[in-house]
Amino acid sequence: MMLHSPHGFSDNRNGTTLIFVRAENWRSSQPATDAQFHDSIEVNLELDCPFKASRPKRLNDFGIPVKRQYRSEEVATALGISTDLLRWRFRKGKYPEVRKDSAGRRIFSLADIKCLANICVRRRVAIDSGPR
Repeated sequence: MMLHSPHGFSDNRNGTTLIFVRAENWRSSQPATDAQFHDSIEVNLELDCPFKASRPKRLNDFGIPVKRQYRSEEVATALGISTDLLRWRFRKGKYPEVRKDSAGRRIFSLADIKCLANICVRRRVAIDSGPR
């Protein structure tokens, strides 16, 4: 809930102060070109924590961040397939099995991803012979 003060300030529950401007003589029949832009308000904001610019993450050959190990979602993104298709290919034996963690999740190294990227997976294409 916002409490409106007569000075144009509003105190929010999370401690932030919002400034609002009222258009007291505004009518919906007036075009927006009648607005006056010569008035200005200076607003100073204080952040809770200092702003720190984050450096861009280094990416490897597959365009994913450089790490020691990768999860299935990251590998699927690197290979350009869905996680469901990645799991299906492991289940059907199209990909060699990789190391798993204690919870049974596949853990990939960069070498594993390179190996998977080099495997050519054949697709069956149904050839339409036309109307029968």
